[in-house]
Amino acid sequence: MRGNVALSMRFHAIDAFRMTDSPVAMSRDVPIPVWNAKYPGGATMDMRKRRERTRDHSITRSMVRTGLPLLLMLLVTACSAGGASVAHPTRTPTQSAAKQDIVQISPTPVPTAPTRPPVKNHKSNPTGVPTAPSTDGHVILVSLSRQTLYAYENGVFVFSALVETGRPALPTPTGVYHVFLKACSDLRWVSNSAPTSMHNVNCTEHNGDGYQEIFTSPWPEGSPYWYAPTHINYALKFRADGFYLHDAWWHQKFGPGGNVPHQLPDGSWETGSHGCVGMTTASAQRLYAWAPVGTTVYIRADV
Repeated sequence: MRGNVALSMRFHAIDAFRMTDSPVAMSRDVPIPVWNAKYPGGATMDMRKRRERTRDHSITRSMVRTGLPLLLMLLVTACSAGGASVAHPTRTPTQSAAKQDIVQISPTPVPTAPTRPPVKNHKSNPTGVPTAPSTDGHVILVSLSRQTLYAYENGVFVFSALVETGRPALPTPTGVYHVFLKACSDLRWVSNSAPTSMHNVNCTEHNGDGYQEIFTSPWPEGSPYWYAPTHINYALKFRADGFYLHDAWWHQKFGPGGNVPHQLPDGSWETGSHGCVGMTTASAQRLYAWAPVGTTVYIRADV
């Protein structure tokens, strides 16, 4: 009995040695007796089965001790790898939280009105002066009913002149035209016999060269409309078939009634032009200097 107890205690020591983590304890080279032993109280156990069970517990405990740290390491690595790919917003420093929504906006350009040529005269038209037919630049309006020429600049009245237009048989054509030619004589003419010694001051293209602007009749001599070659001081052509604005130094009556037959104070008779718009030399001189080539000419019957 005593020997059995000692043997049992020996095998308990061996079991305790095997349950440690020693490599020697885990080795299969340690011989373990295989027989049945009695324990106090009368119990017996197959020692081989006990050894296998003890070894299984040792392996399980070793795997828990070594595997748990490895599992934790893998989890930490996975979390670290996943977190590395997440882009975290960075704070943008601002001077003041109240200014973080302020943006720079370019001011909306204010439209400007188109510029117009300067107007020399801002006064309203005098009483009885017709409204300008156009507000674009230099404009001439000839009223056949009033036998008057009106000059406007950008819609504003500048001056007027009494005229004589075509006689009843040769009326001045109505319509809208443009001055396309200007001509003048160097010296002043007041008759067809000879010029005066005075230069036509607004005839800048001829000064001292003696140039003479002469109108010739398109009708043959013997026709009731024929006229002798006539010297002209200032002429502005507005129609290609021979229609001009010009001085008519030989004519005496200008204005209403000047285009129809009328008796003069000396008892003689005169009538209107051959279709041109005639005026005094002084009026033609002013018009010649004021109206450039391209000036629009309106000729209207009832204005």
